[in-house]
Order: sequence, then C-alpha cells, then structure tokens
Amino acid sequence: MDYENELLNIISGYRKAQLLYVAAKLGISDLLVKGPKSSDEISQCTDTNPNALYRVMRALSSFGIYKENENKSFELTAKGELLKKNAPGSVRINAIMRMEEYNWKPWGELLYSVKTGKSAFKKIFGINLFEYLRKNFEASQIFSEAMGVYTRSQIKAVLDNYDFSSFRTIADIGGSSGDLLKLILVKYPHLQGLLFDLSAVIQNLDSGQLNSEFKGRLKIESGDFFDFIPQNCDLYIFKKIIHDWDDEHSVKILKNCCDAAGIGAKVLLIESIIDDKNQNSSDAVINDIHMLVQTVGGRERTKTEYFNLLRSAGFEPVKSSINFIEGIKRKI
Repeated sequence: MDYENELLNIISGYRKAQLLYVAAKLGISDLLVKGPKSSDEISQCTDTNPNALYRVMRALSSFGIYKENENKSFELTAKGELLKKNAPGSVRINAIMRMEEYNWKPWGELLYSVKTGKSAFKKIFGINLFEYLRKNFEASQIFSEAMGVYTRSQIKAVLDNYDFSSFRTIADIGGSSGDLLKLILVKYPHLQGLLFDLSAVIQNLDSGQLNSEFKGRLKIESGDFFDFIPQNCDLYIFKKIIHDWDDEHSVKILKNCCDAAGIGAKVLLIESIIDDKNQNSSDAVINDIHMLVQTVGGRERTKTEYFNLLRSAGFEPVKSSINFIEGIKRKI
C-alpha cells in the first residue's frame, strides 16, 4: 500500500473540506441546477470577488464537484448535486456545520486539549458549546438542522432493530425539533409522544402544526433535564445527549430520569457505541476526539461504560447494539 500518499491526503484534507464549505455556504450547486454559469455570473449571484471565486470553482472542479467548460463556465456534476439544499442524500448542511468556526477552530487546538484534558472550545470562546448556541441564532439553526439530518440517517437502524410497539407514551428528552419522535409516531400510530427541551428550543417550534399533523398525539413541554424530567412515560429516549457530558453530569441526567420513571419504565440511549475491543469503531473513536475538544467532559463510550452510568442512576441495563443502549427501572 502507498502509505505515504495516504497520509499526505489526510494531512491536506482540510483544504478540500474548506472548499466544500465555501461551495455549500454560498449555495453554488443550487445556482447551477438550471444549467452552466460563468464564474462571473456565479460571482454576481454570491456577492464574491470574481477572480477569487473563479479560482475556488477551478479547485472544486479538480476533484469532481463541478465541471469546468470553456470561457470559465461551470456545470453541476453528480458529486456537486449532493451539495444542493434539498437533494436526496445531501451533505450540504453537514459541510456547513462541520466547517463553521465553532466546530472548526477547536480542532486547531487539539494539542491544548491533549496536554490539559480541557475543552479547546471553552479556551477559544470562553463559554461552553450550548451557551454559544444559545447566544448565536444562526449557529443554533445550522446545528439543529444538521442534527435533524443525522437523526433521519441514524434512526432507520434504530427503527429496524428496536421494537416500540409495547409502549404507550414515549418521551424524547432534549429532542430539539422532534425529528426522531415524529418518525417513531408515524411508524407506530398507537403511540403518544412527549417532546421535551429547553424553552429557547421549544418556542421556535410550530406547536399548532405538530398537533394538527399528529392529531393530538404529540405533546410539547419545556424544561431543563438537569432540573427535572416529565413523569408518566413508558420509555425515555436520549439521542446524542449523554455523550455531551462527563460522568457526573450524565448520571445526574439519568438519575432525574429514573426519579421520573415508574417501575418497569425503560430508557433508550441512542449513541455511537465504541466496541470494547475497538473493532469497527473508527467513526465513534474519532468523534470521541471531537467531544474532547468541543465539550466540557463529553465523550463517546463503550457498552460497559454506558451500563455503569445506568446502574449508577438506578437503571438496570438490559441490552445494547452498535447504536443504542436500553435500561429498565426495576422495583427495588
């Protein structure tokens, strides 16, 4: 194998990532839907410098995102289609979210986090990620949209492998716009759903539209899971919540859930589980480093580590897969 070129490609990968970010942020693929445009036309549409924009388009064409024709004209390719806003399998929002400053800059301070064990994000911005998102509306909107895309891509595996039919009421804790909960309610029309998140998140939702869409089966409640979690649900779902926190905070969240849960109620943690032997866990272990630089104590965990958190909070672990952990509240 050509290890030298493989490593060099990894080293220079940030360049292509930033080029994709610019194309996605400027909406260039959507501009080319109706046919080729010159770089000057694209520059006018995107309010960019004509010479700089041409050079970026030429670079993007060098690895197949666009095709350069005569007279500095560019057309869309199959790869470039995936940067359109509403294209099937679109990676546009992922390219934007991953390259925004709050995701990009902390990776530049990875060495700081390795030396200190502290959050590079907090070093750069002076606050934690969630405070930052609360103060930056555009960043929060991009983050929420990206999480919705991740939900739709990940939930299929959960819906295919987890049976929700025995429950009556399920709560999506920290569920943002409710994408996960809505998909579950569509598949299981007998279920009642409760969407729970911070008031700043809930107030941006169209509750009337949701009530109409699900005919009263979907309720919305605001609150902070560090203070309390709603009672009287059969299943509590935490999707990509626990990995944001250190063990102490994670147990606090799960303990609040256990206090709210009745005997026999279950908890479902939807996370990227690191294999105990670190086999087939490349995405999870790399994302674990993202949690190192991005959060204050957050981490991806193994099945054993998640089981220990559940036991510390009062749940009995039941089963696990590569993307979820289930626990139950037994009678003591």
